[in-house]
Amino acid sequence: MSVQIQIRRATASAWTSANPTLASGEIGYETDTTYFKVGDGSTAWASLAYAVKQTAAGKALVDDADAAAQRTTLGITNIGSYTGHIETIADKTYTIDPGAATARTVTGFYIKSGSGTVTATLKNGSDTIKAASVSTSSGDQSSLGNTSVSANGVITIVMSSNSSATDVIFAVEYTE
Repeated sequence: MSVQIQIRRATASAWTSANPTLASGEIGYETDTTYFKVGDGSTAWASLAYAVKQTAAGKALVDDADAAAQRTTLGITNIGSYTGHIETIADKTYTIDPGAATARTVTGFYIKSGSGTVTATLKNGSDTIKAASVSTSSGDQSSLGNTSVSANGVITIVMSSNSSATDVIFAVEYTE
């Protein structure tokens, strides 16, 4: 046995003109706007709030392809960081992120050693973001370049010219 349920429906102007009081839980659907209201048994149509009213921004948000596009629609900037500690340094490449989940912009780089010195080169793929001589007095790095990391981009730190460096700490800050 097939059951068909129909919701009370009319154009927005017809609802406004008739101004009915919907029964408790009864749905009134505007066929021209696609908005609807749910009755409470005592409030006239004109005084009921819409149950769901999708604005242009709301529609854009639902239609966005991914989280990054939704953040853009909402005007939200996500701030994140990679942090780490390398106890015993070797002259080699350390992978910070093998494939960034979303496009991002590197906004800061901090690096310091507990002892000794080493040259650290922060890289975006094969491009240098910043090369720094790292020691116990290092810290925030400035004049960053090549900071736009694409989705799936690889971020690494290449350590070279190690002179007994130990306990290197780093932070790479970014926005999405």
